[in-house]
Amino acid sequence: RARNADLVEELEQLSREDPLTSLGNLRAWDEVLTASYLTARRTGRPLSVLIVDVDRFKSINDLGGHVLGDSALRAIAQVLREVVSPPCFVARPGGDEFAIVCPGTPLTAAAELAREIHHGFRGHPLLERLAATCSIGVAELEAADSSTASLYRRADAAMYQAKGVGGRTCCAEFGQASVSERSVTGSTGR
Repeated sequence: RARNADLVEELEQLSREDPLTSLGNLRAWDEVLTASYLTARRTGRPLSVLIVDVDRFKSINDLGGHVLGDSALRAIAQVLREVVSPPCFVARPGGDEFAIVCPGTPLTAAAELAREIHHGFRGHPLLERLAATCSIGVAELEAADSSTASLYRRADAAMYQAKGVGGRTCCAEFGQASVSERSVTGSTGR
């Protein structure tokens, strides 16, 4: 019985873990985001979400194939594990996109975390050699967010806004109608 219990526990962990990066997968992300959303609604505490997308990831794969691309994704996961601390949760929902849910974290602190992620990219030997950068969208839960999907959508829209200004950028969603762009490195391009 003990062996079966151990196997069930191991399978449960594997069902929530991205096999390449050992971060949470889409299933784990959905569960943690939902639980964090419900807690924030119940307690009135802030909740922020960051969407991190690797700029020009296809060029990394073109340079060294999927082996190099996979190495880059593992390096990014390493940076995120080093920069992001509990109670925040990091996941790789898929592809070259990473997502972070930050319970109890207001927008300004989440935007600061985004800057730390950019610095982490610049400090990692492989990512520095590849000149890998990322675009980050940040959004904080608002009264008008009727679901996790609306919060995620705003963070995702801010990430696309960051990509639109050339990458290496963090865009933070300040309210439903406005997005504030902030270059993290001093320039929006490479």
